[in-house]
Formats: sequence, structure tokens, C-alpha cells
Amino acid sequence: MYIQSTSPSSEYFSRKMQLLEDCLRLSEQLLSRLEDWEALDDILNKRGAVISDIQILDDMYPKDVIDACSGEQKIEAARLISLILRLDRDTENLLKKERDRIVASIKSNVKGQKVAGYGSPDLEKGHFVDYKK
Repeated sequence: MYIQSTSPSSEYFSRKMQLLEDCLRLSEQLLSRLEDWEALDDILNKRGAVISDIQILDDMYPKDVIDACSGEQKIEAARLISLILRLDRDTENLLKKERDRIVASIKSNVKGQKVAGYGSPDLEKGHFVDYKK
């Protein structure tokens, strides 16, 4: 019976790739569910936990173990990180557009309320809106 032993660098790489794939999946989920405001906190919390796990993993292994990963492995990890960063930039841009749209809507609503006289401080309780002083 043959038992395959794994090197610390292959264990590190395997775990790192799993965590990066989890982060990528959560970034994709975040981008696809931007309109679902209630779900964003949960997605962001999960993503933050995965990022913390990546930092813990990097701190847990010595530099020589991390450096022992092959060039191909490093390139594969760098590609995943690059993809995650691009998704984050896309998400950021979409959030900015949504924020700008909401701010414009609020400004328009406030302007419309001022024109209609809603929230006017010079009205006293008990008086009709069309009451002439």
C-alpha cells in the first residue's frame, strides 16, 4: 500500500487556492446581488472571513515553504488574485453608479417636496395647507 506524502509547500498551495477560489466565488456573488441590500452584509462578512483565513495561512507557513511553490503555482495564484481585484473594481464602479443614482433621486425628491410645500416650517398646526395669511 502506497501512502502519498505531501510537502508543506503543496499543502500551503492547495489550501491557498481553495481560499482564493472561495473569495472569487463570494466576489462574483457580491457583484451579481448588488440590488439585494439585505444579502450584502452576509456576503461581505463571509468574504472578510475568507480574507482573514488567507492572512492567517500566510502567517502560519514560513517564507521558505511559501517560496518553495513552483513558478506555475505562483502564476496560477496571481491570476486568481488579479481576477478577484478586477471583480472588486467592477463592483466598486457599479456601487458608485448606484449611489449617484440614489443621491440624484433623493435630491429630486427633496426639490419636489419644496416645490409642493411639504415640510414647510411656516405652517402651524391646525391650519389648512391652502390657508392664506
